[in-house]
Amino acid sequence: MITPYKHISFDLDGTLVHTTESYLTTLVPKVVESLGGTWKDATIKKFWFETNRSQTIKDCFGVDPETFWKIFNEEDVPESRKNNTRVYPECVSVLKRIKALGKTISILTGSPRGLAEMEIALLQDVSLDHVCPITDSGFESKPDPGSMHHALRTLGHAPEDTLYIGNGAEDALFAEAAGCDFVLVDRGEHEVTLASGHQRIHSLEELFA
Repeated sequence: MITPYKHISFDLDGTLVHTTESYLTTLVPKVVESLGGTWKDATIKKFWFETNRSQTIKDCFGVDPETFWKIFNEEDVPESRKNNTRVYPECVSVLKRIKALGKTISILTGSPRGLAEMEIALLQDVSLDHVCPITDSGFESKPDPGSMHHALRTLGHAPEDTLYIGNGAEDALFAEAAGCDFVLVDRGEHEVTLASGHQRIHSLEELFA
């Protein structure tokens, strides 16, 4: 699956690392309730996994998105998240195998820089060629393709040489906007509906099929 590509790029949360559900179901209600909003289990998953998160905060939690994000980001710090973050079992070996094939590896993530650095440190010193915490690097959030265009210029790769791998519809739109191919890694944690033509795998090991 990855043979034709020179550059393999990854999302981070839900793709290479997992945040425990108990962390989300504790933190999100805490923030929502502090602002007088309401929540359901389904709306927590919608907030975490789907696009337009600020709209979800407004429509489903009934609170002001700007105020929510301020409090959420104050609470969701690396020290709190680390004990609730796990690397998916196959990821380290897969990343090392991709590197051994001579391919370029990048990570483009919406996570804030501090969280991204903590999560990447859990990958056991895997060699990465480019890491971009998108919004903290001054780029627009996914699916705006600016961060991918920057990565391609930095690494000297063309969109057609690049495969982006993520766990959500937002990642697919991001890859499409940048002109890159996309593969969804579906770990069964949430439902994802994609346009036809995208490949779907259940483990990164399938990249070598």
